[in-house]
Amino acid sequence: MKVTPSAAVLVVGLGALGGCDGGPPSSSASPAADASAPSPPVHAWQVKKGQEYGYAIPMPPDETMTGRAARVIMLRYLGASGGVYTIARRDSDLYLVMSCSNPCQVIKRTISGPDGFAEVDRIPFNDATIIGRAFTDAFNGQLEVYGTGAANRARIREGG
Repeated sequence: MKVTPSAAVLVVGLGALGGCDGGPPSSSASPAADASAPSPPVHAWQVKKGQEYGYAIPMPPDETMTGRAARVIMLRYLGASGGVYTIARRDSDLYLVMSCSNPCQVIKRTISGPDGFAEVDRIPFNDATIIGRAFTDAFNGQLEVYGTGAANRARIREGG
């Protein structure tokens, strides 16, 4: 397999998607809130840009002390079909598609590129990772579907 600079960046990003600690933001509910009423789920994304959701990669303590900003991974929720939820990420000429059912135990990841390159693997679901938090947001109805239908998925793969 030929590894391009873009592929190296995506693989580094994949590590962040599958292995970062750091849970969702804590709820800021006041103690006076009615304890009998269930509170709505709190989303884990930090920023929304159009129909993409940004999840911050936790920074090591030595990098936060130097003033470096946290990196944000932008994800697209493509919806659910047949009980399988799909989340995607476009990075230059590579496309990452992740899918899982609810409840999720194993996430299927597919990386594809313009030259026909494709690689599929599976990782255990962990709700403390970026992708685990994104799937939890999707399961809880906290994400809008990016575009619509099969035509949108084709457009995304082509670079739209």
